[in-house]
Amino acid sequence: MKVTFRGWRREVYPHEVQVTPVAVNGGSYRILEGRKSLAWSDGMTAVGKVSDLALSGAFLAEFEFTQSELRSWLTSYLISNPEDALRVIAAAQGDAIRHLSKHAKK
Repeated sequence: MKVTFRGWRREVYPHEVQVTPVAVNGGSYRILEGRKSLAWSDGMTAVGKVSDLALSGAFLAEFEFTQSELRSWLTSYLISNPEDALRVIAAAQGDAIRHLSKHAKK
């Protein structure tokens, strides 16, 4: 995942940082070597390491997920909360079908 911090009132330049995937094991953390995307530990939580971050002030934080991170989130969400996940998936599927049908008519 990539996080971009932009100055809240004025932006001198954006601060882009990569979040390194981390595994949690009983209170200790281990960097997942060779893995580029975060692994979600449950339906609502993912952890990662950010290095060399030195900011002060107010910032807008922009989070950019990879497709594999979103897939990992959905899988974790399905396992931790299957009923709510099915409602989210059904609504998203309906939205996707409506969106596709609008573009197919053009």
